[in-house]
Amino acid sequence: VLFNQQHDILPGTGLPEVHQDAMEDYRQIFQRGGKVLNESLHHLAAQVNSEGGGIPLIVFNPLAWIRTDVAEVEIELPPSTRSLKVFDDEGKEMVSEIVHDKGKVKPLFIAEEVPSMGYRVFYIKTSDQVEKTQSSIAVNKEEIENEFFKIKLDPATGTMRSIKDKRYGREVLDGSGKGNILQAFADTESAWDLLGPCTEVEHWDLTEVDDIAVVEQGPVRAMLRVTRRWRSSQFVQDIILYRGIPRIDCRMTVDWREKHTLLKAAFPVSVKADSATYEIPYAAISRSTANMTLYEQSQYEVPALQWADVSDGKYGVSLLNDSKYGYDIKGSQMRLTLLRGPSSPDPHADEGEHHFTYSLYPHAGDWRAAGTVPQGYELNAPLSVITSQSHKGILPSRKSFLEVSPRNVVAAVVKRAEDSETWIVRLYESTGQKAQVSLKVTEIIKRAVETDLLEREIPQSPAERDGAEGAHGISVRGSEARFDMMPYEIKTLKLEFQDMKQ
Repeated sequence: VLFNQQHDILPGTGLPEVHQDAMEDYRQIFQRGGKVLNESLHHLAAQVNSEGGGIPLIVFNPLAWIRTDVAEVEIELPPSTRSLKVFDDEGKEMVSEIVHDKGKVKPLFIAEEVPSMGYRVFYIKTSDQVEKTQSSIAVNKEEIENEFFKIKLDPATGTMRSIKDKRYGREVLDGSGKGNILQAFADTESAWDLLGPCTEVEHWDLTEVDDIAVVEQGPVRAMLRVTRRWRSSQFVQDIILYRGIPRIDCRMTVDWREKHTLLKAAFPVSVKADSATYEIPYAAISRSTANMTLYEQSQYEVPALQWADVSDGKYGVSLLNDSKYGYDIKGSQMRLTLLRGPSSPDPHADEGEHHFTYSLYPHAGDWRAAGTVPQGYELNAPLSVITSQSHKGILPSRKSFLEVSPRNVVAAVVKRAEDSETWIVRLYESTGQKAQVSLKVTEIIKRAVETDLLEREIPQSPAERDGAEGAHGISVRGSEARFDMMPYEIKTLKLEFQDMKQ
């Protein structure tokens, strides 16, 4: 992985042979990493007490906060299965449905309150009887709606005419009828450079539609599929709304065959703000949305990690992504760069089939108050589900291995130390605000000290050595450590646990 962060491999400016080697590396990385992860989750699942009615499902949450989200299960059900019910470990029924995907039958359900960096047991009960279920989701070829949003599509273009935020009686788009529009730009640059400001470049709006179809309609999820062709490429946009999740997903499959062309997805929103905020490593940065000065004009394409946001203080819109990191936000138009087609130095760059998701997250207040940071993580780190047999176990039916509060502090790394049996937890403050932090684990903490990024212990000052709080202002009581963090601070802790065998 680290080798493939080299300065030509990472941005796609290598020769064809370089990209071929990198793709083969990643194929092996995903295969080996997936195998290790799968074996690890099954090892944990085997120790969980999963006795109960139905087929046990162990749902794992990789993030350090309690979470309610969609869980999708890969499981073989009896051929006679026509409906199912999912229950939690207390017998409460979850909202669920059956999804038919490429000849497979997949249970889909809302997994409620999965513990922080932990798991919870759920149970499937199948039936050969069809049961009617009530749903807060409605969909047809021109509209899709849940308890949060009502989206209207233009049947002639497949773009979003309107997104009504039902919570606040607010229209999210600007009224132009061009929400979620795909735009192609002439791009004659090599892979080392990017086209200039979009206003100065020839472009085409992709408004011809082959088909608009309702793909899914259930109590958990509804999906509208917009299919279109342009030149030699094909685009499938799945617009998805979920029960209980205030996010609009657009899951895309693209067969990309274009040269000297750049593709963006655009959302002209109704929010007006002088600046937009972009996630950067372990922090966020604000940039102007104006296009007047040379400095502002030079920011015609800027990087971000999992999200960018425009807010006016009372209302805002975040544009999340799971793998696309080039943003263009000027005025009230938010655009995300999806694909390119340079011919140098690799004449086949970006050619082929691509799968990715971007999401719109409208919200009250600014990105801090709205929890945009957790939303970005949840899009990128879905719940994992392991099917199990009913058995006794030494672990309870739900458990958190690590929990961090408040929510603006993110546990980014949890790992065994490089040179000892201690554990490393790296955290960062994500919103530019001070925080009084609580870190809870499952074992009794014997010692907690701060280290640098290379895991070397930071020497204490005389005042810290004489203080009552402990090393580096860290207070330890049982399995909890408390400490303060400054805005956007990165803090690495080394935790030494008591020997539980004693």
